[in-house]
Amino acid sequence: MATRETYRCFDLLFDSPVELPLPTATGDPDVRIETGTVEERVLAAPVDETRGGVRIPDVATLSAHEGRRLVVDRAEGVSAAALAGPILGVGIAALCHQRGRDLLHGSAALIDGGVVVIVGPSGAGKSTLAMQLAAAGGTVLADDVVPVLADRPALIAGPPLVRTTPTAVEATGLTPVERHPLATGDGAIHRLSPDRSGAVLPIDAIVALDDDGGRRSPAAAALTLLGASYTTHLDARPDTVERTVDRWTALAESVPVVSVAGADGDRSAVETRAAVRAVLEEGNVA
Repeated sequence: MATRETYRCFDLLFDSPVELPLPTATGDPDVRIETGTVEERVLAAPVDETRGGVRIPDVATLSAHEGRRLVVDRAEGVSAAALAGPILGVGIAALCHQRGRDLLHGSAALIDGGVVVIVGPSGAGKSTLAMQLAAAGGTVLADDVVPVLADRPALIAGPPLVRTTPTAVEATGLTPVERHPLATGDGAIHRLSPDRSGAVLPIDAIVALDDDGGRRSPAAAALTLLGASYTTHLDARPDTVERTVDRWTALAESVPVVSVAGADGDRSAVETRAAVRAVLEEGNVA
């Protein structure tokens, strides 16, 4: 890991000694990634504006510092290549939080001219739906971490990286540009194309993969977004929670949140496209 490269992720440039499944870039880095030891005391507090750490058992411990530096301490026996997963997941989330960005745990895609954010519990099919939309002519805008500008409302597009099994990708007919190993299991990080990293795009609809309940009231939608909040997962201090509730409430009042069936990628893709078309063509969701 001696050779350092500069990569673009969302609207940030990373200087990293760890190989990442991203195109290389030029320019002055916004974030410096280092390998080293993370002190236990850093893990004892939430990720605040200045520092904070997160441990992924048997994989790595990471600490973020003022949104500008990320220290990665890998567990014994973990390959350097497998560090890309933690860095581009909880690592980028911690850095974005320190930079004052609101974060959802989910996926996002551009389809039929509209931007949709996908949220739901683990295993509901968020990544699968994003891939299904991409296979239908769309573009994956984010997976796992979705930085949101709730007051606009818009998102910051990231690299089209999807964490899933090779079999799941092949089932959609998509051909990854690159495949990168994860530390555990048979999954991998699959880089798709095109890459819209850094683009700020208005959000047209939010899809919740949990039931067939149709469009949600703003109050119910705000609770859905709070449940999908990456921000409060990292930082559960009362003032952060209060601020995040206000942000998600504002987002729920300005963007329709629609429930569709999870797990079935084909059906979810059809319902999601119908919801996006309704927003774009009629200004409401049936």
